[in-house]
Amino acid sequence: MYRTQLIRNEDFQGLYELRRDILPDELEETRVTAPYPYYRLRAYFKEAQGQIDSASYFWQKASAEMAAQPDLYRKANFYIRMGEFYERQLEFERAAHFFDIGAQYSRESRFVPFLLRAVAGLERMRLVEGDYRSAYALADERHALEDSIQKINEKEKLALAEVLHEMRLEQSRQAAKPHNCAPNCFDRDLLASVSP
Repeated sequence: MYRTQLIRNEDFQGLYELRRDILPDELEETRVTAPYPYYRLRAYFKEAQGQIDSASYFWQKASAEMAAQPDLYRKANFYIRMGEFYERQLEFERAAHFFDIGAQYSRESRFVPFLLRAVAGLERMRLVEGDYRSAYALADERHALEDSIQKINEKEKLALAEVLHEMRLEQSRQAAKPHNCAPNCFDRDLLASVSP
């Protein structure tokens, strides 16, 4: 989704303009139906406007709403993004705290890509703090996670290749069958063409 891409690229001004110019009613609807995403979006908007105290306030409001969410996947992503916010503000201790929470929810949800992001964030925070022993251990974990993701991707590619191969075989079989004839007419035509 375009909104997610804007967030990943930290284009919060673009996100604000999208909501203001293209989807103005959606923000108000979100405020009523889904408070945690509403507060998170407000935090991004305030950050884009340079109102960091207000952005932090909205992150805290979103966090309070997030506590009631049962979805571990969403919680993991939320706390990783909150850690990224505090990292951008150079509040490394707070960032590390939220990356750690994001890592915990990532482990519970067993979603490796989020765990990789959280561990990478923690590794950066430990390096900034000068805690090289912890950073080194986190780097090892990050490498293991990257290897796991690569293996998963390779397995998925192999499975996809097998499915595509089977589909091509079936398409070839279907193309070889003449249309509008009885089930056994292909065999008769084949025998007739081979007979002297």
